[in-house]
Amino acid sequence: MGHAMNSPLVLERTVLTLVGEAPPDGGVTAGEVLDAAHALLSDCGLTSFEVQFPTSRGKMGQMLALDRARKDRRAKLPRQTVSDFGVYAPSGLQLRPEWYAQAYVTVSQNVSVIVVNDRCADANTWLRLGSLNRLIALLTPQYGYVLRPRDPRDPLFDAMGLGGLPAFWPTSDMEIEDSNRWANEALNDGAHLRGRIRDVYPINLLNASHLNMPTPTGTFADRLRAAPDLGSLEPGPGGLWWWRVPEDRIVAARALTRQAGMLSRQRPDDQP
Repeated sequence: MGHAMNSPLVLERTVLTLVGEAPPDGGVTAGEVLDAAHALLSDCGLTSFEVQFPTSRGKMGQMLALDRARKDRRAKLPRQTVSDFGVYAPSGLQLRPEWYAQAYVTVSQNVSVIVVNDRCADANTWLRLGSLNRLIALLTPQYGYVLRPRDPRDPLFDAMGLGGLPAFWPTSDMEIEDSNRWANEALNDGAHLRGRIRDVYPINLLNASHLNMPTPTGTFADRLRAAPDLGSLEPGPGGLWWWRVPEDRIVAARALTRQAGMLSRQRPDDQP
């Protein structure tokens, strides 16, 4: 058991979830992604790192030092070749690194998750970091969202709506149904390419299909520009757009996205 197992949990972390298919074969190497993740975690003030790859049987293998990981894994993405890997900081995490790492990046076939500590959690700072935008550009997502996990032991459940560890809080049947619906829509049907979103979050990363969704009085983007209280749009990486929504306007923003046929979740808008 590593020394970090005796350390207190990091109670506040911020999570960026990126949804989208892997880059075209030959376009990006795993080494490039590792280097970009390393640069981002360094910008978060972390100085020691370890990398974990799946074994040939699909289970996650031993932690590797960054230099060894770079030598061993200059293989190509797409992610069916490198189907899953994680870069964690600090080093010394041998068990449940997603619980104990201060910050990390995980890459999988359809969803990548970036978890940062409070040093990087100010959205007005870290979302503009060159290292983060370089990493996003390499991963080529088509949709994303930023949230604070409800329980620090399981950021992946909130981030992905599936997978991760079992939730550590009461989960209603409607929330489970919404998670299953989104997993099917996004991972099987690519609904995020046809204007669908999982939910409205304080920070959302949208593509052109979202902005062009029709409403009774114009496109979704038109409605946002006419109602700035529902949040601001600003250019993001890879031709995407950041949509920032004030916390006290999320319920109203959900109503607008539901009207436009964008919203996957079915539980009432005023529920978390």
